Amino acid sequence: LPVGRALWQAVLHTGVVIPKILTEAGALLAQPWGGSARNHTAGALVWSAAEAAGTGADALIRSLAALSLALGLFYLLPLPALDGGRMLLTLWEAAMGRPVDGRVQTLLQTVSLVAGVAAVAWLAYGEVRQVLSVTLGR
Repeated sequence: LPVGRALWQAVLHTGVVIPKILTEAGALLAQPWGGSARNHTAGALVWSAAEAAGTGADALIRSLAALSLALGLFYLLPLPALDGGRMLLTLWEAAMGRPVDGRVQTLLQTVSLVAGVAAVAWLAYGEVRQVLSVTLGR
């Protein structure tokens, strides 16, 4: 296959794959609000990747790309401990013309870190509760 034709085929294939990745990322983000009981847990992402691995390499790669996109969007949340929070603080500093006080930045980052840890603990609690309810049949 000539290089020019191979590049053109790659561009065409990218045009086919990107909508599929975006669709799968949307489905991953929508899972907590619909679908089976299994999809109401944080483990739904793991289940999706595991199911995709069983159907073939292309589906697995699309699923992992969707997970990567979802993780990237998560990091853009405007929490000071995440990239979106850093962008927000940088915009605030540009608008005010002076840097945010270091103590305020530390406080904001600490509060967002504690909130993040609490959210992870809450999700883990929900996951364990879901597994126990399925296991015990309740």
